[in-house]
Amino acid sequence: MILKRFNEFKINEDFNTQLDIKSEMSDVKQELRDLKTKRFELDRDMENEAGQKGDDWNDDDGNRYGEEFNDLDDKEVELRKRLEELEKELTEDERKEVINDVVNVFKETLDEITTIDNFEFDITDNEILFDIHKGQEEMKFGATVSGALYLDELGKKFWLGDVGGKESTNFLRKIFSLEGDEYKDFLDSFDESDFE
Repeated sequence: MILKRFNEFKINEDFNTQLDIKSEMSDVKQELRDLKTKRFELDRDMENEAGQKGDDWNDDDGNRYGEEFNDLDDKEVELRKRLEELEKELTEDERKEVINDVVNVFKETLDEITTIDNFEFDITDNEILFDIHKGQEEMKFGATVSGALYLDELGKKFWLGDVGGKESTNFLRKIFSLEGDEYKDFLDSFDESDFE
């Protein structure tokens, strides 16, 4: 029997750190999705209560809900900052791997939805910029390293959710089904605060 030295069995701490960072990034993204659900539920509750109270709805009611929305906003800012910190903790190789995952998931999602003639991307310090061609149309998208996707159109950034997520996929399906004025009218229908 051949005995192996302890250091041959030693767990690779860098590998575990990488897994910890990716795991925490995943957890933070889930918390952001949960916050979005809470915001939707709070909005629904507010509308229901306002409808039930009718003329009895007052400033105190509105302020109470306003405080709850502000708390959700504060929590979202906190989570997004944590996500940025985690991105900075990635080594260069880990960062490339995460970026590669984001690019591949976005490409696969587009391939499921429509036929793309040309798919190009460029990596900056903080973002992945996508240039998509479908026929004569050119569309610009961007994503954070952690995979938050946006459409860059009409001088606005339309934040769509996580690359490959249900929300962003549904939005992509919709915009690729529209043409001309329908497309522009659809994007114009969103309040800028919905996406900033």
